[in-house]
Amino acid sequence: MKTSRHLNHGPPSPQGLPYSTFVRAGDFVYLAGLTGDDREGNYPDGGIEDEARQLLRKAGTILEQAECSFADLVKVIVSIRDPADIPAFNDVYVQYVPYPLPARTMQCVIFDADARVGIELIAYKPQSQHTGDPS
Repeated sequence: MKTSRHLNHGPPSPQGLPYSTFVRAGDFVYLAGLTGDDREGNYPDGGIEDEARQLLRKAGTILEQAECSFADLVKVIVSIRDPADIPAFNDVYVQYVPYPLPARTMQCVIFDADARVGIELIAYKPQSQHTGDPS
């Protein structure tokens, strides 16, 4: 749903929560925080690697909806439950996010769900470089 000339909202949360999955503000696209659960709220059984893959595939789908890709990322905020999982997460992360890598913050958090890792993304994609109507 388009709300103004420079602000464009993505679809609502798949769980029906009160937020948009992404917001385009001018040349920047902000993705809402994501975790690696599927549409039914289930997390993969295979450990941090499988959860990171599911999380990054989910992020890639939303980036595509916003007419962006991982190559357009300028800032990534990763929230992880166990600092011991950081090396394994990084191994998966670099399979999805190309060089030159965006700026990134890594923080340890306590999730209120079974999540091991969460992510927020900011992409930069000038209006002239996406196919949507900028007006």
